Amino acid sequence: MDKNKMPLLQNLTEEEFASIESIGAIKENTFAKNEVIFHAGEQIREIGIVESGSVLIESSDLWGNCSILSKITQGQVFAESYALSR
Repeated sequence: MDKNKMPLLQNLTEEEFASIESIGAIKENTFAKNEVIFHAGEQIREIGIVESGSVLIESSDLWGNCSILSKITQGQVFAESYALSR
C-alpha cells in the first residue's frame, strides 16, 4: 500500500506506519468486480480505503430493487460510521 496516495495516512512517519502495520491494524485486500465487501446487518469493525477502482454503497428493498447511495473512489474512506458506532 502506498500511504502517500491516501490522505488519511499521508502525515504518518515511516516508523508510525510500520508500527500500525506490525500490529495488524492495516491489511490489504483485493475484491473482484461486483463482490460484496460488507452485508447489511453485519457488525462492522473496520473501515475501508479505496486504493484503486471504486466501491458502490447500495440499498436493496424487500422487492429486490437496488439503489446506489454512493460511489467511493480512489483515496476515499467507506464504512467508517458503522465501524465507529458499533
